[in-house]
Order: sequence, then C-alpha cells, then structure tokens
Amino acid sequence: MNEKTIIIFSGYNQRAVIAFLRTVCVHNLPYAIIASNAEDPIFKSTYAHAVVAVRTRKELDLADLSACLERARAAVPAERYWVAPSTEALNRFLLDNRQYFESLSVEIPLVGKSLYELISDKALFSRLCRERNICVPAEFPSLSAATVPFVAKPVRYFNATGRAYSPELILTEAEKERFAGEYPAHDFYFQEFVAGQSFYLLYYFAKSGEVVSFSQKNLAQQPGGKSIIAAEPAAIHLSAASRPYEEMFRDLGFTGLVMVEVIEDKDGNFVMIEANPRFWGPSQLFVDNGINLFDYLLFDHGFLPMKPHVSTLATKKYFWYGGIAQTRNAGQNPVYHCPICPDEMTQYDIYRRKDTLAIYEQEIMNTTTHLIELYQKTSKHSNYQALPTCLKPIIDAAALATHSRHEPERLAYILNSLAIKGKSVMDIGGNTGYFTFEAADAGARKVTYIEGNTAHADFVRTAARHLRKDDVIDVRNAYFDFCDYSAADACDIVLLLNVLHHLGDDFGSLDDPSRIKEQILRRLNSVSQIATYCVFQMGFNWKGDRNSCLFERGTKQEMIDYIAAGVEPCWEVLRTGIAERVPGGIVYNDLNDSNIARDDSLGEFLNRPLFILKSRV
Repeated sequence: MNEKTIIIFSGYNQRAVIAFLRTVCVHNLPYAIIASNAEDPIFKSTYAHAVVAVRTRKELDLADLSACLERARAAVPAERYWVAPSTEALNRFLLDNRQYFESLSVEIPLVGKSLYELISDKALFSRLCRERNICVPAEFPSLSAATVPFVAKPVRYFNATGRAYSPELILTEAEKERFAGEYPAHDFYFQEFVAGQSFYLLYYFAKSGEVVSFSQKNLAQQPGGKSIIAAEPAAIHLSAASRPYEEMFRDLGFTGLVMVEVIEDKDGNFVMIEANPRFWGPSQLFVDNGINLFDYLLFDHGFLPMKPHVSTLATKKYFWYGGIAQTRNAGQNPVYHCPICPDEMTQYDIYRRKDTLAIYEQEIMNTTTHLIELYQKTSKHSNYQALPTCLKPIIDAAALATHSRHEPERLAYILNSLAIKGKSVMDIGGNTGYFTFEAADAGARKVTYIEGNTAHADFVRTAARHLRKDDVIDVRNAYFDFCDYSAADACDIVLLLNVLHHLGDDFGSLDDPSRIKEQILRRLNSVSQIATYCVFQMGFNWKGDRNSCLFERGTKQEMIDYIAAGVEPCWEVLRTGIAERVPGGIVYNDLNDSNIARDDSLGEFLNRPLFILKSRV
C-alpha cells in the first residue's frame, strides 16, 4: 500500500493537468485520475489507464466526488490521498468542504479559505495591491461612468446565487449596452482597459520561506482574455517588477503556487491584472524549461526526497494549436501580442507529443471536419472548385467530392499573363476561394473575396483565419453590385470568372431579359472604372441552361467577336487563352488558327475562352 497517492481531477484546465501528469510520471509517483465525463480528452492520452472513476455530474457534488474517491481507494490503496489543486472551481469546493475531506484522509494542499479568496477574488486582490502601492488599473465608480474600452470584472468568483462569471472586455458602446442587458452590474466592478504586453509572474512559495519564480511573455491568446495560445520565457521575475509581489505574499503567509498577470503599459509600468493561486494553462512552459514549480509543490508535500534542481537555460516556448483552431472555428481571431509563426511553434505544441498525440490529432481533425462541412454545404455551385494548394496539408482532397473546372490550368495562364505579386486583387463570385488563396500565395498585397453564398464565404473566412491569411484576404459575403461601387473597391486586378452569365438568376435583376448580352457587357465594362486589369470568362448558356444559348452556333469565335466589339470603349483585349488537350492533361495557350475551332470532345466549359483585359479608362 502506498503511503500517499495523488488524485488528479481531469477534464478542466486540461493543459495544466497534462503538464502536471508528465511531472508526476517522470518521478514515478503513485496517482489516480478522476475523469470529468466519458468524453474527457484524458481517454485519448496514455494516461487513460490511470482513470479510476468518472464523475456522474458536471457540477461539483459532494456525494458524487465521495463515490469517486471511494473508487480511487479501491483501485489504488493508500494511507492518505492528496488532491492536485488544478482548477479554481475545484479548489474552492475543496476549501468549502476541507474538514470533510480531511476526515477521509484526503489532503488539500491549499492555504486557508479566507487567504485563498483574498488572492483569487479580483476586487479583493486589486484593493490589496493598491494598498501596497502596486500599480493597478484605474476603476470607474459604476457601469454608466465606465468609458470604452474597459473591463468588467466579477467582484467575487461566485456571486450571491453561486454563479461564476468571467471578466468581460468591453470595446464598444454596443458591447456596453449588451453587457448592461445581460449581466447584473452589482456583481461586477469596472476597470480601464490597459493596452500593452502581457506577462505572467509565476511563483512557488515554499513552507520553508523560499521563493521559486519564473515568468513568461504571452505571445498569443484567445479573445476576451481567455486561454494563452503561445508564450515564451521572460526575465521580469528577476527584475524589480517582481519584488513587491514576493514581499506581499510572504507578508500574507501564503504558501503554494500563484500566478500574477501583469501588463507592461506604454510608460513601462507593470500593471497588475489578476492573480490565480492554482495551476494555470501554459504550465508546460516552466516544465519544459527546467524550472518546474510542480517539483517544488511535490517536494514540499513529501513526494520527492530531494530539493529540485533549477535550470538556468530557458529557451523553449509554449504553443497550443488547438487554441487557434478553436478560436477560428468559432468565427473569431486570436489576439496576437507579438508576431508568431505557427509552423515554427508546432514543435512546442502541448499535445503534439507521444502521450497526447491523439488529442492533437483530434484538434486537427476538428478544424478539418469543420472546413469540409462548409466546403460541401449544398448549393447550386457546391464542390465547383479544386481545393487551394495551401489547404491540402490539412484537408484530404480525396475526402471531397470536387468537380474541378481545371482551376490549376487556368491559374497557370493567368500567372503567365499578369504579375500578381504586390498587387491588389478582387475575386468576384469567388466560390470556395481557389483563385483567392492562390492569388494570396502568389504574393498579392490584398485579395478581396466577394461571394453571395454564405457557406462558401464561411469556408473561405474560416480557412483564411486558420492559415493566418486573414490579414491579406478580405471576405465579403455579398453579391457584387456592378451598378453601385465606390473608390474603396479600386484594385489592380479583378477576377470575374464564369459569373456574368448567371446575371438575373443567382444575382442581380434585369431590365429586359431579351437583352441579356447587352446587360452582361454593361456590367463587365463598369468594372473598368475600378480595375486596371480584368481576367474574364463566361459560359455559352444563360444561367447554365442549354436551352438558353447566348450564341447561335455556340462557337468560340462568336464569343471572341462579342467581347472584342462590346468592350472596345472600356477594355483592351491583351490575350485570349484557349484550352487545348496535350499529353498528360489540359493547357491554356494563346488564341491561334489551330485552337479557334470548337472542340466538342473537351466539353462546354473548356471551350470557354479566357480573356485578359486592360482598362482604357
């Protein structure tokens, strides 16, 4: 029988739990896991074997937790049990029921309830810091007096009804109005929003009085001040910024783990934001860098025979790809405090390791599944384009029922005709974004994607965020109004590919359907007001209906003559690309005597000429 076994509650603050489990296993310490539910990601890890019980309720319930602890006793017999202080809700529950748990020989490695709440409750700790002349954000006396941007913070972790709130970042008057309608203002206090670089000061205050410290620079996080996505070691724990906190916690008689978030404002002041006396999400950072505060916690509570060694080399970073995927799948963008390259950060991913690789793969799959669902949402033009090259590493093209219209071959002709690097591009009727993404990858300074189909627009928006191309790609979920545009729509190149023959069907209204060809030309010519170049292609049939052929004989020559005469006042035809079958596939070559004839073996689409136009305006 073990003298003392560690009990770990999984399912919440999961990245910290994984970092702690890795530490426990390095030292070969006895432990048991209580899972949050049957869907707990712990079951996708190599630690699944240590799950001895699964909670039956999401809420922390004394009877439920007691039953789980009994199952832990049966599975891993020990004289005493020690609960890892992993989450805020769990810690407060344990403190509220400390006497009961201690009667069951369960140790709670936390300070007393009043001291814990003094540090954890945001209003109390802010007041304490202000009394000790530690810089804190200025406060507004009421919600009505608060000026945007500001932060609404819960006065206490639990309000009078037992509900827990998270801080709310209020950036606009509309958000302020929404907050006032959704939340009880008396449960919050209101602080100015402090802009600047976010840091975590991380401490372990030992029972002996020793202080072990570390700090991290937060590079990226989820919006609204949520979970950290990327971080790197910092040195502010070695500076004067750390000393007031060390002195304060010592004076309070605090022992254990605590994190203090500070923001360095424009004047170089380190402003206290909040404190958390528990595990925190990016704990893997201090574990990987050899300043393992968990080791000190375990040593202090008798699990390790020797005092831990502290590394002096802090070079590894922290990254959580799932935080980016989760944020972008929700239609939001991460907050980047500093530029990062996700591809370079992948080596540090919290889950991209042997013990949790299945969790990492699930996070990848969740993003991939979401993109596939958006791509395949049914519409008249679903699965119309090939998958952009940049998405092939994360989406298996074989999983998509794509009916490509030879996008790579058309792209090759376009890139051979126009220099896209450094140019602004507008992709009108962009479908699922093949030409949008390829233009961005070809070096376009900006690509404005315009698409009336919401599912297609959501796909491009989500993919752009996932690939961090949303600073280049501007997604507009709307049908382009050829009769109403502004100087803001000006661009170097417009891609107008197989759109205008759907006029009066998918988009736009017609003055006189019998004059459809005139109205197509009117809209094509209007684009010459905003673009220097236009890549244009259209079908032979109105609305794609073979019974509504726009050209009597359906020949290339008819369409070429129609475009040449119709655009002459507004556009110069620079090149005309014609699809030809060659060994190994299709290639677009310039118009010549041998490829001008209609080739029915190619099908209707490949008989459509591809025009490169230059504005005369």
